[in-house]
Amino acid sequence: MKHFIGAAVLSCITHQGSATMSRRGSAGNILAAVISFFLPGLGQLFQGRFLAAAVQFGAYLALGLFGFGWLMRFISAIEAAMWDGD
Repeated sequence: MKHFIGAAVLSCITHQGSATMSRRGSAGNILAAVISFFLPGLGQLFQGRFLAAAVQFGAYLALGLFGFGWLMRFISAIEAAMWDGD
């Protein structure tokens, strides 16, 4: 039973090819948007988009040097929520 629950949780986290995050405004995308608001790029990482996560986190750090890191929080959250999955 323990391995079954672990496998279910892992499949929810990795969700390769899953339909839960493939549509705009889906529950998975909304969760990714909330996560991304707190740490830009983390929501994209949750969606399995490693390059987008790295770029957005890097942009957050770069903008943060000039006091505009907050702007990247909104951009990253909106982008995660609007992702189509294709």
